[in-house]
Amino acid sequence: MGEHTVAGTTEQGDDTVAGVERVALEVLAGGAPWSLAPQLDNLLDLDLRDRPLAGLAVAAACHDVYRGDPRVAELVETAWDELLRRQDDLGLGLAANVRANVAFGRGDVDEALHWWRRCLDLLDAGVPLTGSALAHLSVDAYRRGDLQGAIQRAEEALARLQNTGDRAGSLVPLIYLVLYHLNLGDFRRAERELDAADGIWREIRTTGLRNDGPLVASLRGTLEALRGHRVAADAAFADALCTADELSAPWYTVMALSLRGEFTAAWAPERSLTDAQRAYRAAQAIGDEWWAKLSRLAEASALRELGRLDEAVDRFQQAAADLANPLERSRALVGLGETHLRAGRRVAARASLQEALELVEAGGARYWVARACVGLASAERDRGAHWVARAHTCDDGDAAYEMLSAVERLRINLAGRPSVHVGSRHARFQTRHAEAVVYLLTIAGAQGLPVGRLARALWPTAEASRRPHRLRTLLWQVRNALGPHAWRLTRDAERVVLDTVGVEITGVASTVLDGVVVSGRSLTDLIVELELSDR
Repeated sequence: MGEHTVAGTTEQGDDTVAGVERVALEVLAGGAPWSLAPQLDNLLDLDLRDRPLAGLAVAAACHDVYRGDPRVAELVETAWDELLRRQDDLGLGLAANVRANVAFGRGDVDEALHWWRRCLDLLDAGVPLTGSALAHLSVDAYRRGDLQGAIQRAEEALARLQNTGDRAGSLVPLIYLVLYHLNLGDFRRAERELDAADGIWREIRTTGLRNDGPLVASLRGTLEALRGHRVAADAAFADALCTADELSAPWYTVMALSLRGEFTAAWAPERSLTDAQRAYRAAQAIGDEWWAKLSRLAEASALRELGRLDEAVDRFQQAAADLANPLERSRALVGLGETHLRAGRRVAARASLQEALELVEAGGARYWVARACVGLASAERDRGAHWVARAHTCDDGDAAYEMLSAVERLRINLAGRPSVHVGSRHARFQTRHAEAVVYLLTIAGAQGLPVGRLARALWPTAEASRRPHRLRTLLWQVRNALGPHAWRLTRDAERVVLDTVGVEITGVASTVLDGVVVSGRSLTDLIVELELSDR
C-alpha cells in the first residue's frame, strides 16, 4: 500500500471529499492514517459530516500530527454517531480503534483498552487492524506488571500480522516486545526484536505509511545506554529526535526526550535535565498524562547525577506515588534507593529498594531485580554477600549486567603507593590502620588472617584486653570506606577475611613500598611480620 493522495488530484469540494472516502477504508483498516499527514491541513477544511469513514481517517491523521487538537474528538464523535445510525459494524470497529488511540495518547489506559476490545469484537479477524489492536491489548498485562502475559499477547499479535502478510503492521507488536524484554532484562532478545523492527522501518520509512521509527530508535538508545555504550546510545537518541522532528511527531519526541533524560544522565546530566523539562512541557501540551509522569524519572535521574540529592529524592518520590504500573513504579523506587545511598541514608535506601524488589520479583523483571539487589548490598552491608549472590543469579552475561558491577567496581593497587578505588572514587580511610588492613588482607588471600595475630601486629604495645575493641572499630572503619563492597570484609571468632573475587588487583606484595606507616612501622614491616612477603 503506497502513500495515499486525495487532495489536489481532483476538483475541490465534493470531489475531494469523495477522494478521501475512497481511500479511508484502506487507510483505517491498514492502520496507516499517517499516510494522509502531508495533506492534513487541506483535509481538515472539508465538510465530512456525511462521510464518517473519511472523517475518521482525517481524525486519526490529525491525532498523529496535532496531538491534543480538539478537532480530533469532534471528528470522531460525529463519525461514531453516523456509523451507529447506519449500524455499520466495520466502520464502528475502525472507529473504536481510533478512539482507543486517542485515549492512549492522553494516557487513559483504561479507556484505550476498552475501545481496543470493542474493536476486536466488531471486526473480522481477517482485517489487518485486528493484529495491531491485539498487540495494544498486551498493555493490560504490562500495566499489572505481568511481563510474561504481555509478551504472550504481543507474540500472538505478531504471528497474526505475519500470517496476513502485514509487514508494516508488524512494527506494533515488535515494538511492544522490545519494551517488554527490556523490562524483563532479556537484552539479547530485545536486540533481535529491535533489529527486526529497524529492518521494517527502513523499508517503509519513505512510504509515509507509519511514523513509529523514532520510538524504535529511542528503544535502541535505551538498550545501548543500559549496556554502557555511550556513543551508540547518544547516536540512537539523536536519530530518534531528528526523525520525530522530520515527521512532526510530537508524541515520539516526548518519548525520546524522556528516555534519553533518564538513561543517559550518568554522563550527560545537564542535557538530561533539559530533556526532562522539555519532555514534561511537551507532554502537558499534548495532554499525555502518562509520559508527563514518566518524564519525572528523567528529571530525578539528572538531579541525582548533578549532586542535587534532596531535589532528586523529591522527584523520585513523586514519580513513585504517581506511577501505578508496578514496573515503572519500581524504576522510581530503585532510583530513590540509589539516591539515598549517595546521601548516606542507608536505612531509607533499604526501605525503597526492598519495596522495589518485591514489585519486580513479582513481574520477573530480572534486570531490575539485579539492580535492586546491588543497591541492597550497599544498604545492608552485613548481608552484602547474600545480595550480590542474588544479583548474580540474574546475570546472563549481557553487557548491561556487567555494567551493574562495573559502576562500583573495587580496585586495589599494591604497586608503588598503594591505593583503593571504588568505581571512580578514591576510597578515603578514617585511619592508616584501616587502609593497611585492606592491603594486608588482599595479600593474605582467601584464608585471611588470624584475629589475634592481626591485632597484635597492628597494636603491639596495647594491652591485650583492649585489642578486640580496637579491631571491631577498625573493621567498621574499613567497611565504611569500602562502601558498596563492605560485605566483602567478614570476621568470625578465628579469622578476618576480605573476599577479593571479582576485585581488580594490581601489583604483588614484593612491590609494596613504605608509603603506609602504621604504629611507627611501615606496611612492608607488617607484611614480613605476618609472613605475607612470599605471596
